Amino acid sequence: MMLQDNGYIFKPHELPMMAGSPATPDMSGKRRLLYGLTGFFLAVAAGLQNGLMTANIANLRGELGLTLQEGGWVTLAYFMTYTTASILFFKIRPHFGLAKFIRWTLLLVLASNVLQVFFRSYEVEIIARLMMGMGTSGLFTLGVLYAMLSVAGMAKVALIVILSGLMQVAATLALIITPNLFDDGNMQAVFVFQGAITALATACVLALRLPPTLEQKSLSWRDVLSFVLYTVGIALLCAFLIQGQIVWWTTDWLGYLLALAVLAIGLMMLIELNRAKPLIDWRWALGRNMLMFLIISFLTRVFTAEQGTGANGFLQALGLTTSQLITYYTIIGLSSVAGIVLSVIRLDIKDIRRPIVVALFGIALGSYLDIGVSSQTPVSYFYTSQAILAFSSFYFAGPVMLEGMVRAMAKSTDYIVSFIAVFAVSQTLGALLGSAVFGYFITYKTREHYANISQQLTDTPANLLPNLIRQANLEATVLAYNDLFYLIFLCAGTSFVISLFAWLYRRMRGINVLANEMVALEAMKSK
Repeated sequence: MMLQDNGYIFKPHELPMMAGSPATPDMSGKRRLLYGLTGFFLAVAAGLQNGLMTANIANLRGELGLTLQEGGWVTLAYFMTYTTASILFFKIRPHFGLAKFIRWTLLLVLASNVLQVFFRSYEVEIIARLMMGMGTSGLFTLGVLYAMLSVAGMAKVALIVILSGLMQVAATLALIITPNLFDDGNMQAVFVFQGAITALATACVLALRLPPTLEQKSLSWRDVLSFVLYTVGIALLCAFLIQGQIVWWTTDWLGYLLALAVLAIGLMMLIELNRAKPLIDWRWALGRNMLMFLIISFLTRVFTAEQGTGANGFLQALGLTTSQLITYYTIIGLSSVAGIVLSVIRLDIKDIRRPIVVALFGIALGSYLDIGVSSQTPVSYFYTSQAILAFSSFYFAGPVMLEGMVRAMAKSTDYIVSFIAVFAVSQTLGALLGSAVFGYFITYKTREHYANISQQLTDTPANLLPNLIRQANLEATVLAYNDLFYLIFLCAGTSFVISLFAWLYRRMRGINVLANEMVALEAMKSK
C-alpha cells in the first residue's frame, strides 16, 4: 500500500503500524526530540485542563452560587465524555484521517475554554465540561502519537506508560499552582490560563505536523449505536457514584440512574455479542485472563483513593486550604514522578505482576502510618505516608496498562479498542467507587462516634454547648478517618499477602502470565 505526502513516497519500513497511526519517516535526532517534547507537553496540557477545574470546583461553586449537587453535575460532565471518548477516537482516526481528528480535538478543547472565559453560568459550564472531557481525551491521544515518533521498538510502550502517568501528575501540579491563579478570588484567571495552555498546544501542533496515516473505513452505524449506549451507561454509573455521596444513597432517583445504566450497558453488550466485528469484544474482555487482570487493576485503583478521600479529606476537614498545602502537594507530585520513572526502569515483561505486589505493600504501609492522627496533627505528619502512597499509585499503573496492551496486541490490533474501553472504565469507576465507599464509611463512622461523644454532653452548661458540639463533631470526624485508615490498611494488607503468595508461586514454578501472548507477538513479527 502506497502512502505519500507532498510528493514524498514513504518507504515500506516508514508506513504506519496500523491505519490511524502516523507514518514513521526517517528523521534527524533533533526532529525526534521535538516530537518527543511536543508529546510530553500535550499530555501535561490535557491533564491540566481537568486538574485545574477539579482543584477549583469549590471556588467555581462559590462564584456561580451552585449547590453541592449542581457542583457534582459539573464534575460529572467531564467524566461522562472523557471515560469513553478514546473508543470513538480510535475508530475516527483511521476512518476520517489524522487531520480531521486533530482539528476536532483542538476545536473541542478551544471551544470549551472560550465558553468558560466569556460566558459564566451553570448551564454553560456543563456544556464546556462535556466538550472538555472529549477534547482532553483526544489531546492525550495526540500527545502519545507525537511522543511515539521520537523513539523506536519497546521504548514506545515505555513512553505510553510515562505519558499516562504525567497526565495524572498534572492534577497535582494544578493544586500547586491554583493558589496563585485564584489569588484575587476570581475564576477568570484560571479560565484564561487554561485557554493559554490550549493555545500553546495548538501552536505546537501547527508548527510540527504529524506525518500522514493510512485511511480505512472502520466506523459503522452499529459502532455508533454501541458507543452511544456504552457512553450513556457509563455516564449514568458515574452519576450514581458521584451524586450518591452528595444527595445520599437512599435518594430515590439514584436507583433509576443505576437501573438505566445497567439497561444501557446490557443492551450494548447484547448487540456486540451478536456482531462478527464488534466495537468491544466482550468474550475476550471477560475471558479468564483478562477478567483477572481487570479485577486486580480495578481493586488496586480503589485502594489508591485513600489519598484523595483519606488524607486530603482529613486535612480539608481540619480547615486547611490549598495554599497551606503547597509543600504537601509538591512532595506528592515528586513522589508520583519517581513512581513513574522507577516503574519504567524496572519494567520486566516476564514479571509484569511484581509492581502490583510492591504497590499494595506501599498502600498498606502508607495507610498504617496514617493511623493515630488527631485534630492537632500537623501537615508534615503526612509527608512520608502520602509520598509512599503516591509512589505506589504510579508504580503499578504503567505495568498494568502494559499487560493489558500486550494481551490485546497478541490477539490483533483490532482488540486494542476493546482493551482501551474496559481498562479506561475500570480505572475511572475504580477511583469513583473507592471515593464513594470511603466517603460513605467516613459519614457512617462520624455519626457513630458523634453519638457516643454527645452522650457525655448532657450535663453541659448551655453557654458552653455550641463550642463543645463543634469540637465533638471535629473529634468524631477525626476518629472516623482513623477508622478509614485502619480499614484500608487491613484490605490493602490482605491483598498484598495474597498477591505476594501468588507472585512467589509463579516465581517458583517459572510461570510467566504473558508467555502465550509473547509467543503470539513474536510470531506476528516473523511474518
